[in-house]
Amino acid sequence: MYDYADKVVIYLISQIIDRLNRLHIDDYTAQALVFEKVKSVFKEIDELVKLWFVIMACQAYDVAGGLESTISEQWLIDKVLGAYDPITGYVYTNELERKADRFAESLIATGGSAEAKDTVVKQLTAMIRQYSITVVDAATLVAYIEQGVEEVVWNAIIDRSTCNVC
Repeated sequence: MYDYADKVVIYLISQIIDRLNRLHIDDYTAQALVFEKVKSVFKEIDELVKLWFVIMACQAYDVAGGLESTISEQWLIDKVLGAYDPITGYVYTNELERKADRFAESLIATGGSAEAKDTVVKQLTAMIRQYSITVVDAATLVAYIEQGVEEVVWNAIIDRSTCNVC
């Protein structure tokens, strides 16, 4: 399931880059307009990411043998993206808003530099990659609980990319 999630993340990042490249900000763009444009693009990004996260969650749920269809966008928002994540150290929805604000400020400060876009793409890539794992794991756990599984042991390869929680 993680291989599929990786492919979705690659697709999402390409879509994010495309949307960010459509932003045309320069030294003459009014600050309020910069924030408005960035908020609009981040809203598109958020909707796209949520759509694909729901698709991933449904697939993970089905693969894990879920008995009822309890996976929905509302489940995703309430149980996963709207909840504190101990691995990332933040709530997805709050962090996406913060990233949008910081990105807008960076565009204003740099006159719409490519470096500002590159930085936000790196940040969003890391965030989306981690949350894709979180979404798959959460949907899998829902399916296991519905089947009466009482204990799950996750196996993690311990290397430099393994977080402290894992």
